Amino acid sequence: MLPDAIEGYRLDYRIGGSSSDVYKGEYGDTAVAVKVLHATVEGVARRRFEYESVFLQRLRHSGIAEFIDAGVSAEGRPYLTTRYFEGVPITDYARDQALDTRARVGLLLECCKILHFAHLRGVVHRDIKPANLLVDSSGGLKVLDFGVASGDVLPAAEAALTEQGQFLGTLPYMSPEQVSTSTDNLTSATDTYSLGAVGYELLTHQLPVAIAGLPIQAALEAIQSDAVASVSSVSDRGDRQLDAILHKMLSKDPAARYNSLAEVADDLQRWLDGRLVLAQMPTLRDELLHLIRRNQLLAGTVAVVFSVTLLAAAVSSWFAWREAQARQVAEVQLERTRGLSTFLVEMLQSSNPERGGSAALTVKEVMLKAAGDVENKISDDPQIEATIRCTLGVSLLVLGDQAASEIQALRGNELVADAPATDAWEECRLALGQAQFYRFDRDAARTTLKELLAKTRKPRFSNEVLTKAELNIAIADNYDGQHQAAYERMKVLMETPYSVLPEEDEYRLYGVHEYGVSLFGINRFEEAADVLQRSIELRTAKFSASHPQTLFSLAYLGYVRREQGRFDEAAEIFRRVVAARTEAYGPTHRQTLLANRDLLQVLVLKGDLEAAAGPAALLEPGIDSLTSVPELRMTITQELANYAARQQRWQRAETLFREIIDYLDTVEGKPIAKLIMARLDYGNMLIAARRPAEALAQFEAGLKEVETHLGPQHLYYQRLQHAQLSAGVESRGG
Repeated sequence: MLPDAIEGYRLDYRIGGSSSDVYKGEYGDTAVAVKVLHATVEGVARRRFEYESVFLQRLRHSGIAEFIDAGVSAEGRPYLTTRYFEGVPITDYARDQALDTRARVGLLLECCKILHFAHLRGVVHRDIKPANLLVDSSGGLKVLDFGVASGDVLPAAEAALTEQGQFLGTLPYMSPEQVSTSTDNLTSATDTYSLGAVGYELLTHQLPVAIAGLPIQAALEAIQSDAVASVSSVSDRGDRQLDAILHKMLSKDPAARYNSLAEVADDLQRWLDGRLVLAQMPTLRDELLHLIRRNQLLAGTVAVVFSVTLLAAAVSSWFAWREAQARQVAEVQLERTRGLSTFLVEMLQSSNPERGGSAALTVKEVMLKAAGDVENKISDDPQIEATIRCTLGVSLLVLGDQAASEIQALRGNELVADAPATDAWEECRLALGQAQFYRFDRDAARTTLKELLAKTRKPRFSNEVLTKAELNIAIADNYDGQHQAAYERMKVLMETPYSVLPEEDEYRLYGVHEYGVSLFGINRFEEAADVLQRSIELRTAKFSASHPQTLFSLAYLGYVRREQGRFDEAAEIFRRVVAARTEAYGPTHRQTLLANRDLLQVLVLKGDLEAAAGPAALLEPGIDSLTSVPELRMTITQELANYAARQQRWQRAETLFREIIDYLDTVEGKPIAKLIMARLDYGNMLIAARRPAEALAQFEAGLKEVETHLGPQHLYYQRLQHAQLSAGVESRGG
């Protein structure tokens, strides 16, 4: 029986539902699914139904049922409407189409991407099962039914149960923590488990834990404790690598699962590409460690005997080699140390009045004077001269003289060009790479630093020079938007004990920050926030809360909160950064201008145009001081353009957008990501100004640039397609 009429809708027939009824219907010319709550449902369940529409409005994605409307029917029953999707459960589709293993893995990969999108926006589905993962006849996939989802808009007291003792979810796909008594704080890890169960069923036609026919308590215990057989042991679709992926997704311990579904997607893509996946099945070593933990005394005795035997053999071999080399190495090192010490003492004496120097010399002047004396004092040893020149180069870079720094680094590299892989050569390559980076020639910096890493004979991260080279490459990659490359390098770096750097070394702290930046760049926002918060704590302890490096980490935490839609938190963070940088540098310094740009952006996104007037007023005159730094000028100009567009100052906004696009489209080494974002913002302005045909031209140009430079799988491609569709609708409506 159809419910009472809902204004604007024609309901055709019921297609499903439990605590609510779902109907196929029409809304104008649009086929829709209308979900109507039962009249008898009240309390928490009713409020949960209302939250579902909040979640769906947040989740605008081609792979999630599109939210259209929500309201209350004439008889007082809440309803929500989504665009109708004709599909079948993912497992049925795979069976009916007789999909091979690669196609099934491809479907699982697409599920990961869609659900990760939801997780980034603070929404955990909590009822992942085949019936909520529908595939249409063309292979298009949609995730449905966020009716039991949790998120930051849902009060904690209502997050777990509708009624005392009633579970949310579908038992065969529920995670161990979901069926335990502590289900009030479920994270995205529970969706990872449930999707792993779906993936297991896709590949084996079986559930990972057999609970059919079991009493409820026995089923709950089985989910929490029963081991999952490997895919390859129950199906010919599996292999060791797929086993490893599913094993990690289906871990009983949430902390042992993947950190995010983006990581699952990465491993699935690796499998599809024929590369090694990062997940691993338990190895013999794992089993031995497990045995050791169970038999501490026996294992300790065996380990001691085994270690002593190995150590004795290693030490005797080492001393045999070392004795033959020690004298020669020591003599060379002693000679070079004396040469360096003598030069440094003479350099410092240049500022000592009692030794004929001038106390009025600045540190920079002392450095430049020393650079002029190097060749005359120790030119008989090129490696010593090169080391000193490159050390001076790094010091001059810190003092802000990039040109003088690069001159010294280049001369040092010339002196040791015939001695690759020596300590002096490595130090000079690092100094040159750093100087090139701060000249904004990041491609040259990467080439220099990668040559250093390729030619050294030392293990990765085995000394300070190599660690700094790795970190500088990651910084350059992050700066250029190559966040995945930066993340992969930083992940290895963060897993290294960092034993070559002191605990509070500035580069060690920079590594923590840069790891957070790379996580932010690949949209793993919650992890990024945790790492950046740790970076803020470490830098505050070493420096201060207002130190430039601490503020840098704080600003990135603001970017994370902005992307999560937590605009109030982001705005408060940027206000702190603006205040601290204004006090330290003044209102027109580029760092202060950047902080005001960040504050303006988040206030415009929030829709608080009145508050946005403050930072905008500071930025308008400030950009005139940035003519020598066009890249920085453009990023500030773009936020001013967006602000003008929100104020409907169309002519001003268009002038600014055209300036940005004309510059980015012609600059050498065209920054594609920035150009595409400018086109997207400009196109949205044109739609708002009722000029959809011109907006379409911008979106089409952006799509071609994404296809050529970034690939159609890139996030920007989807955003441009959605914008293109909006412009088309607006154009037809006109």
